Amino acid sequence: MKKVLIALGIGFAASVVFLWESPAVAQTGSGWIQLFDGKTIGDEWSRLGEANWHVEDGSIVADQNSKEGAAYLVS
Repeated sequence: MKKVLIALGIGFAASVVFLWESPAVAQTGSGWIQLFDGKTIGDEWSRLGEANWHVEDGSIVADQNSKEGAAYLVS
């Protein structure tokens, strides 16, 4: 019984690593669009609402909302 549990644990750990790593590799081929390069907010984004969207430390952030209500950045 102990060997079965060890084998199941190893199989589960291997599947988690495989599933965790696979999407990034699969999404680099033709037909995929890179939305963010870590440096600029490209034309792929639509700005809904009024906010000060900018790149800070490799992330997209908004530090001000110039109107009441929510502001969104969508692709």
